[in-house]
Amino acid sequence: MCSAKEVPAIFAFGDSLYEVGNNFYLDTLAKPTLPNGIDFTKGKRRASGRYTNARTILDIIAEEELGFTNYTPPYLSPQTTGDVILKGVNYASSGSGIFNSTGSKFGDHICMDEPINNFEKSRQDIVSKIGAAAARKLLRDALYFIAIGANDIMLLSSNVSSSHVENIKYLDNMIF
Repeated sequence: MCSAKEVPAIFAFGDSLYEVGNNFYLDTLAKPTLPNGIDFTKGKRRASGRYTNARTILDIIAEEELGFTNYTPPYLSPQTTGDVILKGVNYASSGSGIFNSTGSKFGDHICMDEPINNFEKSRQDIVSKIGAAAARKLLRDALYFIAIGANDIMLLSSNVSSSHVENIKYLDNMIF
């Protein structure tokens, strides 16, 4: 198994499976409010930004398997700056999908293109902070989590008027 010394940072992309609070900063119906996170904050009874009652699978792996002592922060948080980004950033947003239109019914949402652009901004910030060579090593040794597509499938399954051929095309477009 890896350790935090071997894995210097974690970067997460996806939907509610990895969401840690980006949607708190959006005008959206897809906010992880209480009771989500109720067991995460150890008696403080506040929403954690997660769509679970406690930790996400990403949190569990980072803490229990890799020895991380801090959870990967949401990209949109004002506190996700400076040295914080050297341990990784979470770009996940509940309601997002492979298609940029997925999640639009909830209001503001982070399209799939946006986390990629945000990661590039983070990469540039990391280079500025520690230099190009150290940044290359950090990003090479980092662990990347990606979980996306469930909302696209739910959107497809809710469209009862589409034909089998249309469904196959839709699924093909998700993959290619």
